[in-house]
Amino acid sequence: MTKILHISTHLGGGVGRVLTGYLKNVKSDHDFEHQIYCLDYINDSAKKLLNESGTEYQENAHENIPELLAAITKTDIVVIHWWNHPLLLDLLVRYELPSCRVAIWSHISGNQPPNIFSVPLLDYPDLFVFTTPMSYLVDEVANYADKARLKDIWSTGGLDHIRDVVKNEHDSFNIGYIGTVDYAKMYSNFVDMCAKIDIPNVRFIICGDGSQLEEMKQDVKSRGLDERFVFTGFINNISDYLSTFDIFAYALSSEHYGTCDQALAEAMGCGIVPVVFDNNMEKYMVSQCGMVVASEDEYISSIMKLYAIMTSFSNTSKTFY
Repeated sequence: MTKILHISTHLGGGVGRVLTGYLKNVKSDHDFEHQIYCLDYINDSAKKLLNESGTEYQENAHENIPELLAAITKTDIVVIHWWNHPLLLDLLVRYELPSCRVAIWSHISGNQPPNIFSVPLLDYPDLFVFTTPMSYLVDEVANYADKARLKDIWSTGGLDHIRDVVKNEHDSFNIGYIGTVDYAKMYSNFVDMCAKIDIPNVRFIICGDGSQLEEMKQDVKSRGLDERFVFTGFINNISDYLSTFDIFAYALSSEHYGTCDQALAEAMGCGIVPVVFDNNMEKYMVSQCGMVVASEDEYISSIMKLYAIMTSFSNTSKTFY
């Protein structure tokens, strides 16, 4: 049996769904045994999924690095789940891993600092795996000499959990967002653009938590937009909200750190039309499945055009499916 040890900083959110989804799908392959060491925490939903898949795990491994290094000596392959995190950098810079075969699975695109690639990082593993082909556009990757050691594998947390989502009848026109509420990811004028969308009975449903959630709530309140916004906080089961979305308005910063975005995949998997800016990730993912725009005005007008099209097919102007 081949033993595979996964090293991550924490498990939860998008990366947590990707890894736990992968482990769920491979648990029937008894030629491989998987184990996870998280340098920081594992949230409760990820623990539940790991327990269901029968995967052994350790959290807060940064408190006992010798134990982690000892575990590596009993492992055939080490998979490092990469994004720019101080605990992971500390491990790789301060400690020398025992002799092992290493693959780095990157969960960032590498095209914006501080989430970037460097030649020493690309040199470190035996195999470096990108989440999407967009990472080949990064200068360090495009100019890297040994491209045989670089691979790309489209990566999501799977769509089985939204397979049975059925559109629910509702009276408002619902424009949804799922993900981190933080302007390091979201477009900085997100609320301002929402305020300019002139649609009767519109609701902006913001599903997620983040460092700027309270700031956004205050911004919405100060503009008198309280009745148009719904803030759900972090949601474990997103299906109930996907069933009510009419449009997925996913306005992200041009400097965001995403790669193969789970929320965007889920929305498209449910047949919800996304409206996105023309950043590399969104262009790679959306292609012909939504509307890719180049400006705030185009973003606003595209959503209003979609509203007009959808209402023309609705039985009434107030009911959407």
